[in-house]
Amino acid sequence: MSGSASIRDSRMKFAKGVLSAFMAVVTVVGFTPIVPYQAHAEELAAAQQETVADEVDEATSSPSVEESAAQQTATANEAVATQEEAGVEADAQLQAQSEDEGTALQPMSGVSCMVGDTFYETIQDAVNALAEGTGGTIKMIGSPEAAFVTVNNSSDLDIEIDLNGKTVPVKGITVGNNSTVLFTDTSSETPGKVVQEGSDGSLFELNPGDATTDGGCIMLSAGTFESTYTAVSANSKSMVIVNEGASLTSSTRAIYASDATVNVNENASVSGYIELVGTAGLSLGSGAKVKTAEGTTQPAVSLSNTATLYMNTDSAIIAGGPALSIANTAEATISGATVTAANDAISASGGMVTVTNGSTINVTGESSAAINVTDGTIDVMNTDANDSTATKVT
Repeated sequence: MSGSASIRDSRMKFAKGVLSAFMAVVTVVGFTPIVPYQAHAEELAAAQQETVADEVDEATSSPSVEESAAQQTATANEAVATQEEAGVEADAQLQAQSEDEGTALQPMSGVSCMVGDTFYETIQDAVNALAEGTGGTIKMIGSPEAAFVTVNNSSDLDIEIDLNGKTVPVKGITVGNNSTVLFTDTSSETPGKVVQEGSDGSLFELNPGDATTDGGCIMLSAGTFESTYTAVSANSKSMVIVNEGASLTSSTRAIYASDATVNVNENASVSGYIELVGTAGLSLGSGAKVKTAEGTTQPAVSLSNTATLYMNTDSAIIAGGPALSIANTAEATISGATVTAANDAISASGGMVTVTNGSTINVTGESSAAINVTDGTIDVMNTDANDSTATKVT
């Protein structure tokens, strides 16, 4: 009897050990037991009392607890590995989707420019995005279809357009009051250009200011800007600035300024005639040039009303026809500069022209006058720097 009890106890301990090991494996793998531990143990003990020998034989021939655990663990590891592979594949798919959506720094077909890390199909789209703040930089990465662009914000909107060596066709660019558009070029290649296409209006239209705000402003600091019509139309209180490294070109009128300010700064150039009316003012910096094509009938620079011109040392007006026309009470000062014309170099029907500091007035055409005065005042003075004649007629 005691031997049977001992065998029974041994069997119970063995059964409980098997069950405990199985429960441990189940817990490691992450399954939840379906049958409570105690109920399962009682059923297993009853079965073992009836078929002790068979169970011993079966237990002897069955895999060990350690082997079962190892097999379960291997299965779990395979599942984890499969899940990790699926995660890597999903990440790759998300990355590909991200690139398709344009969030990666890769240009897409149809894209013409970018602001920061965001691509835009049109310049207007980029301008609209920047208009939500106070401005920013638009970098050209392609050539868009020619379209009208409007920068119109009365809250000091400053936009820089980096041409990046690209040719940018536009129908026209309008700059609203109190807003500024600056053109630059950061490429190491030939500077880019803005070319007017599909319109007979102005390449740049600068809206007027009012009692409390300035008009629109453009600053051309790099590149070439081409129009076959009026390149810039500058209205009241607006401003045009052409800096060294930039060239403004028109086969007809380059700039029309009404009560506006025009600065062609050091070593910059304008091709096409300039017309100033009202209180408009034009300043030519040292080395700056205004040129018109041979046979042009319009004066290279014309002043009327109370408009003003100041030519600094080494600046020049080089005209294929007449060079400078003065009317009404307009005033022009030519200080150490050069005026060269195929026809009349200076024609005054009113106003005042002051020529000083060794300036040179050249006429290349026959039967033309260096200075033709029908009214107004021409004041030619010797330079203070040396004793040479301020005006030379050739």
